[in-house]
Amino acid sequence: MCPHFYHLSNDHTATKVWTGGTFPVETSNLTINYPDFLDPKEASKQADILQKAYDAYLALFGKEVPYSGKKVTINFDPELKDISYAGNPIRRGTDSEIFSGRVNPPNGAYYYLLVLDFTLDGGTQATRYIGLNSAMAAAFADYFAYYFGHEVLQYSAADIQWYDGIRANRLDRLAAYESPKIDLYSLEWKHHTDPHYYFEGMLFRVSDQCGWGVWQQFFALAKSSGNPGLSPQLINQLNDMRDPAAKKAFSDFVALLSQACAQDLRPMFKSWRFDLPY
Repeated sequence: MCPHFYHLSNDHTATKVWTGGTFPVETSNLTINYPDFLDPKEASKQADILQKAYDAYLALFGKEVPYSGKKVTINFDPELKDISYAGNPIRRGTDSEIFSGRVNPPNGAYYYLLVLDFTLDGGTQATRYIGLNSAMAAAFADYFAYYFGHEVLQYSAADIQWYDGIRANRLDRLAAYESPKIDLYSLEWKHHTDPHYYFEGMLFRVSDQCGWGVWQQFFALAKSSGNPGLSPQLINQLNDMRDPAAKKAFSDFVALLSQACAQDLRPMFKSWRFDLPY
């Protein structure tokens, strides 16, 4: 299996038997309901890390808060010993359907899903420019989880090494794609499929060429460009990249990214066999 950002670090579940109770920790933008076995000092430390991730994404995506400013609620079920993708662990308001996962930030799973609150679920403008389908949404979530863990938080040498492995894997996947035997447009663009990992490798190549600052500039330019981006009906629906609407949206993405980078990136994306008609 491909490594992904559902990374498990220190296990804080063994300190006390869970009775089923929880206690909330509030930060500026988060309400985190921790299980009652967790030491409050440890919970506060974890909450600070997750708020730091939120702040990093808020700056990245143009200071627009998701969910019209409502706090994001995070719920945990420590009885599960691993993370199973059964829904989104990060919920707003009083949503009762929660994702269950181990309590152990700093954890890439929660960084990943916080990204989706800005780029898919929370209704921010960023979604209109990168939310073509679930493959792209998942690739950006992985990629910006890497950004926070590797470039911003830098929690430990072991974590840095783990993130380096993720990046190497994605670039290896991209190198395999670069063989002309693979037809990009014959593939369905859904999360955890080959296009997800190929595209994520492309994003790493963009940051190598343009720097991480290109993304803050990209989202600022997108919002000021006058281009409305995807309509709500098309967000996350363009799984077939042969669709004219998908080709136009992707061409717009590359044009804005080129402007943000102050370099014409169309030759690079054309070398990856994208049809850029605009």
